[in-house]
Amino acid sequence: MLRKREIVFSQSENKRLNINNGSLFHGFLMENLSSQMADYLHTQGLRPFSQYLRFSREENRWIWTIGTLDEGIDREMERILSENSMINLKNKDMLLEIDHIRSYPTLSYKDLTRKVYSESGSRDVTITFHTPCSFKISGNNVNLPEIGFIYNNLLNKWNSFAKEVSIDDKDAIDHIIQNTYVSDFNIKGNSYSLESTRKKGFTGKIKLKLKGPDPLVSLCNLVFSFAEYSGIGSSTALGMGGISVEFK
Repeated sequence: MLRKREIVFSQSENKRLNINNGSLFHGFLMENLSSQMADYLHTQGLRPFSQYLRFSREENRWIWTIGTLDEGIDREMERILSENSMINLKNKDMLLEIDHIRSYPTLSYKDLTRKVYSESGSRDVTITFHTPCSFKISGNNVNLPEIGFIYNNLLNKWNSFAKEVSIDDKDAIDHIIQNTYVSDFNIKGNSYSLESTRKKGFTGKIKLKLKGPDPLVSLCNLVFSFAEYSGIGSSTALGMGGISVEFK
């Protein structure tokens, strides 16, 4: 099950927050998890949620976005947010005022698949990386927006949680990588604070052009629709790889 929530902070908090606070918000969630969910997360190779902090110029407010990838963690996030009218970041001694929360409808993986395949596929996709993105490749941190890295990262997350609609056809995966091209980009190197360390990544926009037959384009659209819930790259539960996608 997929769901997205946006926690919008009051304007009075604008001067106190920055995108590097994402790891602190992860700490807030971990402190408020039930013992059963904490034990469950310790057994998972991938976290069933993503979260990141961004500043919206349109709203002139900081927004904390949480995407959940399974039903159990979604219920847990619902409970935590209902029990905390303010967000307490203990490590920074910050008590943050929530203005309101936007909660989007839940979708099953089958629902998302049906929705995407019922629409005309978009061949132009723009990905905005709000927080630094990087990839863990053979144990090394790689901060290049390589098409293969993006797809393989997203499909690994999809197949870990979408048990009933897996995407594991190697030929199809190879075809979507070969038929996706970067048509334009405006990215820059950036770093992200993770507790006592800093991790290199990139932020900005990448425009993709999708080639090939319509079913292949729909598959690409499905993967990037999922990305808004999962984030892209490594450490997405800690606030990295927070993205939004525009289809044209």
